Amino acid sequence: WGVVFIAVGALVNVINMTINKTMERNALPYYRLAGIACLVSRAGFLASWLRSGKARDFSRRQALWVGLRGLFGGALTFICQLLAQSVGTPLGDIGALFSVNVVIAAALGALFLGEPLARVHVAGIVLAVAGAMLISQPSFLFGAPIGARGDGHSMLWLGYLLALMSAVFMALNLFCARMLKGASVRMLTLSTLLQRGVGLLALDPLRLVDDHSFGGAWETRPFASAAWLALLTVSLLTSMLASSAGSRACPAAVSSVVFTGVNMSSGYLVQSLLFGTVPGPLTATGAVLMLGAAAAIAMANRLQERRQPQLSNADDCEEAPASGQGEREEAPGP
Repeated sequence: WGVVFIAVGALVNVINMTINKTMERNALPYYRLAGIACLVSRAGFLASWLRSGKARDFSRRQALWVGLRGLFGGALTFICQLLAQSVGTPLGDIGALFSVNVVIAAALGALFLGEPLARVHVAGIVLAVAGAMLISQPSFLFGAPIGARGDGHSMLWLGYLLALMSAVFMALNLFCARMLKGASVRMLTLSTLLQRGVGLLALDPLRLVDDHSFGGAWETRPFASAAWLALLTVSLLTSMLASSAGSRACPAAVSSVVFTGVNMSSGYLVQSLLFGTVPGPLTATGAVLMLGAAAAIAMANRLQERRQPQLSNADDCEEAPASGQGEREEAPGP
């Protein structure tokens, strides 16, 4: 069931992005309604966490890494994806560039945690760079400005940059997850909902997005606004809970590939069927390379996980005869 949960989380993540675009087309304030949905859901998780009694064992070190994980994975990753879509970046391209987070996480592990970087890791990095180039198609390689590719958007370069930033923040989230062990899942979800809710509510006051009138939507269309708020609450919670449940029940190597594949393919499917943006051959090739990069990194990580127990068992076997021999030498003679 772990793979199913991961796939559901990836699919609902694309649905959340689709809701954003649909609400904007219908002049509804997505960002503030989504922020309220996160904060309302956060109240329920806070009450549940306090009742569980685990709040007493919550240390300062855990608070630091829980806060950072919520900031990177909960707030900044999701907000960068929303901002990338707001400047016209296709959903499939966002999903494809987001898959590079697996490669970045492997590089961070090698730099800061001393994790070995195998040849398969290097191959994954090369595939990811090549795939990102084919998807974004920068002018210094393809000879034409990105805004002149026929889609009418001159800010696509910023969207691709934001999509890559979302991958960086997700990689930092995975790095924090490695530093954090034993924390309550409810506390992790609570931190994610709080920071994502605050971040979404701050986007319009900071002039990062042009959200529609919040008061006007509730005055003119109260039932529609309430229905969208309920849908946002359900979709955001489903995405978080399904991803958390799948990550706990499924190996990290498998979950990363499944999430990347479902997120990317469903994103391209939605943008083709609902928004009329069909990916070209170069973009499709780049997406395949990005998926190959994620699969290569996942395979390398899985092989390393299998080798570690074998090395530990080999060390134990070498130490056992030595210790036994010492005991026989020290034993008194007859």
